[in-house]
Amino acid sequence: MFNPACLLPVFAALQSQSAPLSLRDYLEGVDRNFPKVVSARLEADLAQAKTQEKRGAFDPVLAAGTDYLRYNSSSTAGKALETNMTAGTVEVLSRSGIKYALGTRLNSGSVKSPGSSTGTLGEYFVTAKVPLLRDRLVNAKLTSERQAILGEAVADQYIREVRIEQLGKAAKVFVDWSASAEKLRLSKELLDTASDRAIFVGKRVDAGAAPEIERTEAKAEVFRRQGILEQVEREVQRAEILLQSFTWDQTGTGAMAVADRKQVPEFRYYDRAMRPLLTPQTLLQDRPEVLGIQVAKDIVSLELDVARNDRRP
Repeated sequence: MFNPACLLPVFAALQSQSAPLSLRDYLEGVDRNFPKVVSARLEADLAQAKTQEKRGAFDPVLAAGTDYLRYNSSSTAGKALETNMTAGTVEVLSRSGIKYALGTRLNSGSVKSPGSSTGTLGEYFVTAKVPLLRDRLVNAKLTSERQAILGEAVADQYIREVRIEQLGKAAKVFVDWSASAEKLRLSKELLDTASDRAIFVGKRVDAGAAPEIERTEAKAEVFRRQGILEQVEREVQRAEILLQSFTWDQTGTGAMAVADRKQVPEFRYYDRAMRPLLTPQTLLQDRPEVLGIQVAKDIVSLELDVARNDRRP
């Protein structure tokens, strides 16, 4: 038995295809799927991964080992002696340059030297290596971590710069596409008007109310309007191709189909729709280029601190 409900998805798809394409939806698609914007976001992911890598230098380090020794002692010639030496240590490098260590040692059996005997309970120790001048508060590992963190800020500004550039280009293409479609509509109306006028003038000439030259001029105007219509049609096609270059699918395998001409929205509300996406909060202070230069200066300043640290005794 036929179920009319099965046609609802088809009707919904047809309605969505004929619905006007808004600038906001178009720019959100560009922001989400355009390869250059996606690549910029991958740069930010790489910057975060680099920061995580540099932070690994301050992770605790666990070291454990066991040595077994069998030897002949001069005091007990001909008799083999055995020794087990076990040690475990956890080392932590702080960002101030101080290295802390916590560990235990257990030497059992016939220990060679009385000084290395730990007894049956073993030894436990806590140490701290404090740099006096070099590597105190400023060291290569800490600087690498700070530079990686600043690299994340550089990547963020790069994303914003790419988004502003690409969304601006995409918006211009969208406006040109809809404007050319509107121009095509007006050209068709003018051609229809010229054709109707040529028919009316022809009737007047046939009735003897106008000279033959007016019929010729009216036909010439029709031909001129047809030429303009064909030229505008090519402009619309070029705009559709440019629009397609910015509309990528979610898989990133290729551009989506060109929007149907029935989806051309009205021309008058574009500036209001663009403003929330493309206008920075401030004109100069929030520009990504300016902020990127400031972060680059901070990175160079860190490199200068490391160079000064290397000169210390």
